[in-house]
Amino acid sequence: MNVLVITDYNWDNFSIVSKKFGSLGKNSKINCLYGKKLQNFSNICSRYDLNLYRRSIDYENIEKSICKIIEYIDYCIVFHNFIEYNTFSKFIIDFCFLNNINVFTFSEHTDKYYVNGCISDEKFKKMSKISKQLRSNEIKYNLKILRQEDYNEKDIKKSIENLSKNYSKQLDSRSKIKMINKFGS
Repeated sequence: MNVLVITDYNWDNFSIVSKKFGSLGKNSKINCLYGKKLQNFSNICSRYDLNLYRRSIDYENIEKSICKIIEYIDYCIVFHNFIEYNTFSKFIIDFCFLNNINVFTFSEHTDKYYVNGCISDEKFKKMSKISKQLRSNEIKYNLKILRQEDYNEKDIKKSIENLSKNYSKQLDSRSKIKMINKFGS
């Protein structure tokens, strides 16, 4: 099975990663993005004799690159503490939900894990073996990663004003999403 593995930027608990990789079957193909944590994944894959596929991203078109990778996977494993937003982890979770791809989310704050956003009591080893794609043949690409904006303001009042405006925009967009989800439109 093709598995995409993603972590938060600040994820450093590789003992959890190692434990979960030990539950994967020998025929699993681990797809991992190039980055500072790739060596850790490589070491863990070597320990469990798993195939590691190093995947690169075109930073000019991040969304398309990630979507191309996800097209060929069976499920995703995300190591996510739910404290970072607008990151690869969040984008991948949203993209997989949109396309009915199973997402296993592991966090440091609970011994259990999430399957497609719902907490699970089943053993991960069992779930990973039966996990298959439920998606249709057509992939939906209508998600965007929000770009981080840099502010080089020297004036503290202008900086606070800019932050306040951006915070208000974020609150408005989140409230619209909540309203849409609440009413199912």
